[in-house]
Amino acid sequence: MEQNVLNISPEKAEQIKKGAHQLIGYAQFLKWTTYFPAYTVSNNKDSTRIKELSVHQSNHFSIALNEDVLYLGVQKREQSWLEIIPFSLSIITDRLYLIVDSVQFLDKSIPNLGIGIFIDSKWKVELINQANYLQFIEIEIKDGEVKNVGQEFGEKLELIKSSSVLNALNSRSAIQKKVNIGDIL
Repeated sequence: MEQNVLNISPEKAEQIKKGAHQLIGYAQFLKWTTYFPAYTVSNNKDSTRIKELSVHQSNHFSIALNEDVLYLGVQKREQSWLEIIPFSLSIITDRLYLIVDSVQFLDKSIPNLGIGIFIDSKWKVELINQANYLQFIEIEIKDGEVKNVGQEFGEKLELIKSSSVLNALNSRSAIQKKVNIGDIL
């Protein structure tokens, strides 16, 4: 049993835990990007808080659909950051975006982040559009093919369909603000 030696509320302790995971996950993501040339991660044209992966980086993932769940196949190196970052949402446009909400950590706010995975064909976008949820799953690739499928990990994420990642995020932000204002009143 963990002892609360700082005498902080359970809510504050959970907030600190989430913030720490987010910082560690961001650091692991940045470490992962160093395996590739610097130009392969770019900012979205509308926001520097949305990072877009290149075709080469996006080839490290695979997809499969089972009923209304999109499985995003993830190799070990990518899993090192994906399993730590507390993603809250996924969005499909012409890319598959993984979204992290901002969180208060100690006296600072850790900003939100979006990571866009390039989808290389229209039929894959159409396949993804059939899903309502996204679930990460471990995979092993050998000679360009998925050879082994492991365990699911992380939270199952809602998958939103939108023409623009920024529109989807702005709509979601407006809804969250209404909820937060409602909590205060």
